[in-house]
This record gives sequence, C-alpha cells and structure tokens, in this order.
Amino acid sequence: MPPAVPQDAHGALWGKNTATLSGGVYGRPGAAAGPAATNVVHERNLSRYSSYKGARDGTMAMGVVEALLAALVGSVQTLSCDGDALAGRVRVASLSSAGHYDFSWDGRDWARLVVGGFPPAARGGVRPTYHAALVGLVARWTAWRVRGGDPGELLARWWALLAAMERLHPRCGGAAAWTRSQVADSCRPRPGVGGDGPLRDLHEGLADSLWLHLRYQLPDTTADRALLAQVAPVLAEDAGLLVPLDPADLLAVPVGVTASGASEAADPDPDLDLADDPAARTAVAAASRTVADAAAGMVETADVPRIRAAIRGPGAVFLLGPAGQGKTEWAKRLAAEYLDGFELVQLTPRVHEEDLYGTNVQDRAGRWTLAPGPVTRFAARVAAGARLALILDEFPRAHASLRDGVMALVNTHSAVDLADQGLAAPDAPGPYHLVVVPGYATYVLPAARVKIVATGNLGESYRGLDLGDAAFLDRWTSWLHLAPLTHDETRLILARRTGLPPAHPVLGVLVAAAVEIAAYHAANAGALRAGVTLRTLIRWGQEIARVAGAGTGRDQAAACALVARGQWLDKVCPTKGDALDPTVYAELLEIVERAARALIL
Repeated sequence: MPPAVPQDAHGALWGKNTATLSGGVYGRPGAAAGPAATNVVHERNLSRYSSYKGARDGTMAMGVVEALLAALVGSVQTLSCDGDALAGRVRVASLSSAGHYDFSWDGRDWARLVVGGFPPAARGGVRPTYHAALVGLVARWTAWRVRGGDPGELLARWWALLAAMERLHPRCGGAAAWTRSQVADSCRPRPGVGGDGPLRDLHEGLADSLWLHLRYQLPDTTADRALLAQVAPVLAEDAGLLVPLDPADLLAVPVGVTASGASEAADPDPDLDLADDPAARTAVAAASRTVADAAAGMVETADVPRIRAAIRGPGAVFLLGPAGQGKTEWAKRLAAEYLDGFELVQLTPRVHEEDLYGTNVQDRAGRWTLAPGPVTRFAARVAAGARLALILDEFPRAHASLRDGVMALVNTHSAVDLADQGLAAPDAPGPYHLVVVPGYATYVLPAARVKIVATGNLGESYRGLDLGDAAFLDRWTSWLHLAPLTHDETRLILARRTGLPPAHPVLGVLVAAAVEIAAYHAANAGALRAGVTLRTLIRWGQEIARVAGAGTGRDQAAACALVARGQWLDKVCPTKGDALDPTVYAELLEIVERAARALIL
C-alpha cells in the first residue's frame, strides 16, 4: 500500500542515468549512458540563480533533461487547471508504450509542489519518475498562461529553445510537436558552431533553470521547495478542470515574445525583470483574455447573486445543493475575485487531522520537516496579511470527530476571550478566529480577513450530522439552499464542459434522458440506486463528444447508448439478488435509446 505521506521526488530526477530521448548524448558519465555521454552545464549557460554562476560548470539532472525533451515530442496530451491556476491536471503520453499517465498537481503552497498519479513501487509506496519535472514545467507555464505576470527566466529559456528548434529543425506538415529523431538530432554536438552548438547551450540552460525552480522558492535560493510525489490524485474528482488549455500552446512562442539565447546578462534587479518589456505586457494581456474566457464559461445561475452577496458579506457561509452544481467552483472563483485567494479542504470520511494541519516528510538529507496542510497554510497566509477563504468542500462527509474540530474554526473570539486564554490579540480589530495547529503553532486571525465557506450535497445521508439541526444551522451567518438547475442552465454547463455548442442535439439528448430518468425514479418510489447527476451528464457528454463528436447523427446516437452502458447504467440500476434488476435495466436503456433517436430523425 502507498504510504500516508508523499515521497520526495528530487532524488529521482538525479538518479536517472540517461535521457533516452537524447539518443545517448545526455547521460551521467560512467553510468549506463556510455562513455561519450555528458551531463555538463557550461558556466555560460547556468541560471542566474545558480551558486556556480561566474565560478565553474555545473551538471544536469537527467530526469529534468528527459522531461524537457518529452515536452518537445508532444507528450502532454491534455491540460486543465483551476481558476487560480495553482492546481490542475495533465495527461502525459508514455514514452515506452501506447499508454498514458494522468497526473494532478497542487502548488498552492509555494513551499512545495505535490504531484499525484505516479505508479506504485513494487514493494509498496510510490515510484517517482522524471514526470515530476515535466509537471513542474507545465505548472509554471499554466500559472503564467492563466494569471499572467512576469514569465521569468524559466519560460524565457523555454521559448528560446522552441524558437531555435523551429529555426533549425522545422516541424513537418504543421505538426504540433517535433519527432523523436528531430529532438535527438538537436542534442548532438555541432563542432565549430558556437562550441557544441546553440541548441546544446539552450538545453543546458533550460535544464539548470528548471531544476532550480523545482528546488528553491526563487528568487530566494536559501528557502527549499519540496517536490512531492504520490500515487493517489492530489485533487478531488471534479477539481482542476475549470480552465481547459490547449497543449499545443505549450509548444508555441507567444506572439510578441522575442526569444533570446540562454546566456543572459546578470539582471541588476531581478524583481523588475521584464517589467517594461512589451513582450511581458503582451503575455499579461493574453493571460487576461484566458481568464475572461474561462469566467464567461461559468454559467451564472439564478442563485449566483446570492452566493456573491454571501461571500462579500460577514460571517461563515454554507452552500447546500445538488451534486456537481458548481458550488465549490463558484466559491473558489469569488474568493479569487473578492479576496486574495483561498485554501481548499476536500473532506471525506478518510481524511484525518494530519491531512488538514500537516504531515512530516523527509528531505533528501533524511531530515524530517513539516509539510503544512491546507488549514495551516490558510492560517499562515492570513497571519501574514492576506484576506482568504477557507473552503470546506463536502464538509458533512467528514468524520464526526474531524467535523467537531473544524467547526471550532467557525467560532469567533473577542480580545477579552483571548486574554482569558493567555493569547495576545493582533493589532487589527476583532473579533478573531483561532486556528490551533497541534504541536506547531496557534494563530489568531482577524475575522475581517477570514471567510469560511462550506459546501454539502443534497440527497446524501451523513452519519452523525443532521443538516436540519437548529444549533448547527445557527453557526452559519449565510445558509443558502440552492435551487436545482433549469434545463437551459444545465445545457449551458454541459456545453462548457464538453466543448459542444449549446444548441448541439447531443446536449438535448442528455438533458431529456436525465429528466425522464428522474421522473421514473420519483414514480417508482426511489427505485434507483442513484440519480443521474450533473457530474454524470458531464462525463457522459465528454465521452460521446470524444468517440463520435465529428460523426453522423447515427454515430452519436449509438455512442449515447454505448457510453451510458459503459459509464453509469450499472451504477444507477438497482440489484435483484446478485445481479442487476433486468427489468429496470431494460427500462433505463430504453429511456436512453428513445432520447437518442432524436439524433437520427
């Protein structure tokens, strides 16, 4: 079984012997790479953050090099992120098979990047791979693409490599990526042309820059940054999907950016790097358009004005509504809009106290350090002056013992209360929230900088918690019972999540089938094991669009039934004995097929 704590991935990047995509050119001398392989970063190509700069050559981690070359051959297949662009998902093609890896990342804590989706080790635990560095590059590019700001040295060097690759090894026939042979050829030395050649310099410089961005909280090279790998995803099932991004853009130099070589002159003021550069302004404008496009994609239902007012108002907020309705996404978006951001706590019965407050992890030197959990990160950020939301996603699902502790965060205290407890009040006026991190610290946070938002799903049963209990209801300043989505709202959300136009007939089939199945469920006294939720419709529509989106109406109708049988009919249909109830299953399938006939009429 995998360990409860993630595993450091820095060592895996240095432990790799060769960069296979380099064709044997890059590797650790004396290792399996062969005698001619090199891992040298010439001093002229070192990052400006390197302690070796101006003194001597450095070395490249082969895991980092392999990650960069894998990006060039188009291994990134799909990419998306949350609205703050600090967490997301990326599908990466395997280099050795026809399969792929689905990674998720969470970089909300600048002191660490946590990546989930790695293969398990043979003896249990996790086996970190070079993909940790690839996700690190993707995460940095995604943050720039969505949030804008200074692209910094890492992306400047990445774009310089892309521009040089296109100039010296043009992609064939409008291809989005380079072939493996082109990438391998770019690694070979070119004697007499700038030493080993311009591409070799760019490879070295980019590898050094990416490593330092993964290792430190730049520009501070005295503050380590953890790179943690785990088998399990780091995001909830419906998180990291708000902003879809085109992986082809990762391999494109932004319009207006003039890519330069890897050997930059020392910047007298790194904090002002590119501040007056037209390329930086172009990048910020492009990122702003991306955010605007993503915001437009969120459907403003009739309840959104109430949610806005609650987030902007005082006190704690509870959002109760059907599953998959966007409660959490709206909380996240509005926290980013009205506050300085948020910390997200995704609660299940298996989440424990250490998952909220922090766990101990080992660094490369074997030292144990605290990796703060989301509640601790939230408290530290607010104590430092930020105005944040703490989002308790699916709060009622938490174990009863954990719920009681979390509910203590909702309580507020006066300065007199704090004095009675031997605690000093901050200079900001009260009331105050208390966050006690066991064995670590106690934070006193002004309520004016805190917004606590909890979500819960209608129709679910919660052990030991009565959502109608008067005392529980009274703890929340704003309690919003969200209305079911209208058919038009559902169709708009499906359009955003599937990529199909709102008027596409497939979306009409999804809505019609869901309505008829809900009526069947009500008419038969709750005969089904589960309803067809919005989340189910989204997955159904995405898969139909993937397998038959460009096909005929007959193709799409067949896909409707095929995907329903493969995804959710077994989940919804009740059992009879040891098997699914054949009568109910046939009736559900008939509902789907009847709705799908509209595609071929």
